[in-house]
Amino acid sequence: MKNLDFVRGPGIQYPSKAAKAMISNEGEVVPFSETFKMVGAVENYLGDLEKAMIKTLMNVLDTSKSTADLWDLDGKKRHIWLEDYCAQIALLSTQIIWTEETEKAFDDLESGSETAMKDYL
Repeated sequence: MKNLDFVRGPGIQYPSKAAKAMISNEGEVVPFSETFKMVGAVENYLGDLEKAMIKTLMNVLDTSKSTADLWDLDGKKRHIWLEDYCAQIALLSTQIIWTEETEKAFDDLESGSETAMKDYL
């Protein structure tokens, strides 16, 4: 994470002590699951920030994985799906799916399907 997208607007003190998203070095913006409030000592809220980042990325990963399972079913192709998620989450989801499909092909091969690997390819 390079930066935070702070909550701003009328009636909000400056500098803001609440963030609504994290921003990567590449400019990818990932909204937090919940607005993150910086309260208390800096060493405490930085630890809480890390937990909020992890929780948010886990939620995004769950969503990306479940939508990736529908690539061919809902008409949304993979190259379009990729644009919906930050790069590392899209990559991780893709790797999880590849691993699951490869394991299934090995299971099919072990069960007697001689063309399992060829069919998966």
